[in-house]
Amino acid sequence: MLDEELKELGARRELIRMAKNRQILELRCEMPTCYREHELKGGREVFDPWPNPKQDPKNKWSPNPDHYPLLSMDCGKLDPWNVRLAHVFCNNIDYSLRKRIRGLLENSPSLSFEQIADRLNGKKKGALKPPGGGDWTAESIRRTYVS
Repeated sequence: MLDEELKELGARRELIRMAKNRQILELRCEMPTCYREHELKGGREVFDPWPNPKQDPKNKWSPNPDHYPLLSMDCGKLDPWNVRLAHVFCNNIDYSLRKRIRGLLENSPSLSFEQIADRLNGKKKGALKPPGGGDWTAESIRRTYVS
């Protein structure tokens, strides 16, 4: 059963409870962009177990609850109506991108998505790229921010 698989992977109890209640139907990263899928065919369905915290740091491909649709920074809670299954890495990247775009919009509400793309493309080497790579565009900003 899915709840047993999540338990073996060391997933948080919210995810295990949701699987037991059939609120998670398959072991699959539900993020709009799964970065493991870019690395490994079928990567959305591949999760690594959480390591022993005393021995290893977090594994970026371990199962993780994503606050969705109400983000944690908007006081979203880990309630069944507000959680989707994600890889740690996919969740962290999505959160970072959405937070960065939101900050630009809050500080300069009249910025167009094209202007935001120009600002993100002008960042230093090593800055986050849009899902799939390449340069930021108005479309990639919209897709990332609204998803």
